[in-house]
Order: sequence, then structure tokens, then C-alpha cells
Amino acid sequence: MMLRVATYMVFFLFLLSGTLSVGAAVFRWRWFFETQNCRLMTRFFGPRGARIFYFLLGLFVWVMAWVIYRDHALFR
Repeated sequence: MMLRVATYMVFFLFLLSGTLSVGAAVFRWRWFFETQNCRLMTRFFGPRGARIFYFLLGLFVWVMAWVIYRDHALFR
């Protein structure tokens, strides 16, 4: 039972965080890019590079959610 709950939690956490990252990159959410960690990435990559980085990061997290969905027996 605990494994089932943990699997669903990780799946939805990945789905939500990937959506947040892609959404912030596409819609240029100011509140997202003004956080401390994101300001560091913006200084390192520049504003456009930070958006590309977070877009790719979000896609990667979505792929991880898809792998959990595809491979775990709970979703069959």
C-alpha cells in the first residue's frame, strides 16, 4: 500500500514540477525568475538562456514522469 502511494506521489510531483518549469519558461513568469536560485541561473546563462534551461529541465522531468507511468505496474 505504501509503495502505491509513494509511486503516485512521485509521479504527480514530477508532473507538477515539469509543468511549472515549462510554464515559467514559456510564459516568462516574473515571480518564478525572481527567486534566489533562478536569479543565479539567469546570471550564469542570461535571461534567454535561463528560459531555455528551465524549458529543457521541465521536459526532462516530464520524461521521468512518463517513464514512471510507462514502467510501473500500478498504471496498467
